Amino acid sequence: ETALKLLKDVVVKNILEGDETTLSDDKMHNTMMEKQAHLFVGREKLVSTLVSSLKKDKVILVTGPVGTGKSALLAKALSMFPEDSRANDFHHAVKLNGSSKDLNFLLSRLCFHLSKILNEKLEEHFEPISTFWSQIVKCESHFKIVIDGCDELLQSHDLFSWLPDKIPSNITFVVTASSPGQWSTYLNKKYSSLCTFQVPKLSATEKLQVTKEMLAAYGKKLEEKGFGSQLSLLLSKREANNPLYIDLCINQLRLNAIFENLTECIKELPQTTEELYVKILKYTVTEVYYVAEKLLAYLYCSKNGISESDILQFLQIKPLALSNLLFH
Repeated sequence: ETALKLLKDVVVKNILEGDETTLSDDKMHNTMMEKQAHLFVGREKLVSTLVSSLKKDKVILVTGPVGTGKSALLAKALSMFPEDSRANDFHHAVKLNGSSKDLNFLLSRLCFHLSKILNEKLEEHFEPISTFWSQIVKCESHFKIVIDGCDELLQSHDLFSWLPDKIPSNITFVVTASSPGQWSTYLNKKYSSLCTFQVPKLSATEKLQVTKEMLAAYGKKLEEKGFGSQLSLLLSKREANNPLYIDLCINQLRLNAIFENLTECIKELPQTTEELYVKILKYTVTEVYYVAEKLLAYLYCSKNGISESDILQFLQIKPLALSNLLFH
């Protein structure tokens, strides 16, 4: 009985009363969205189309293959709205850390967020989220509930039961998920008004624009004149129509290549994202194994991940010595 009381006190303090931990979680998820927005480059028409959808549609599913930039696109589109209109928006990045993948953690954050909007203090027990759906229409402001990476949530028997039969009129519900998947299947069945926003792979023109802008962000450029130029070599790779692949390639070149061997390094880049990750991991194991071993041990023991500055302090090494590993 004493143990249950202590547990209850902890739950009330750390979740229901919205202490510094809850506020810190909010800040981390919001910061994640802000960082994602800065990562999205080019494809202005795609951003504009999604912004229009966010203004008129009630339930939006942003979907597409891995690496096409779903999260960054959504974050960029959301950043286009005036700051005061985003004050009540709720953001949850499922991939942020281990806790974020837990449905109960997501729902506890959402319940607390909705209680703040309604200006109601939660009781010493968890209110069913259904009570908030029925009350939230009282709120005068319109806001968005954004869940990024729904298909990464841990499996649960009630994975979808918390969703309302009808989205309240003053809420825009937005999720990102890979397709095909159980989230896209379920949402299509549940909401006839669902707007599915497919993020395509890059066209030839977009590949060129995105690659140049990504390089420019680091103050770099590739030689692009003549047959077999450095830029054409990179763009000819099989998965160069995937923004994630381009980003990984550019950072591999930025961190490992020198001017004299740049063309050869581009030629040696793997053709696919999967193969590129294997190359990165092999480098990690062979070149900085002792660092990687310690880093993975710290990450395994941590609950919510570790900041870059803390990693450097724990490992007691200079930032440049870990630049490649930290990036990947």
